Amino acid sequence: VFLNETATTEIYTEQIVGSVRCVQETGEEDNKKMAAEAKKQRILEQILNLQQQFSAIKEKNQSLDEFLRLAETEFNIDPEYLNMLQRQVEEQLEETKKELAWDSA
Repeated sequence: VFLNETATTEIYTEQIVGSVRCVQETGEEDNKKMAAEAKKQRILEQILNLQQQFSAIKEKNQSLDEFLRLAETEFNIDPEYLNMLQRQVEEQLEETKKELAWDSA
């Protein structure tokens, strides 16, 4: 089948437009991924900074006279959150024990 010049040009134009859109979409996705990674990195840096500050506070607390020191439990701002984390760890340990028992059977 022979196509006339106009039809051939339209096909090539559609292919080029499709390719350009694909490149644009890929570029937008890459930009979004890079922005997300940058945000993730900033958050991780903030967490590290907060961890270092907390460690410094705990060290300073240990250097105080005993009657001025805070107990370790007083650093626990949200006891319910800590309890939830402990329950999750216990559940994960139980699940791991079950898996190991199943694997060794």
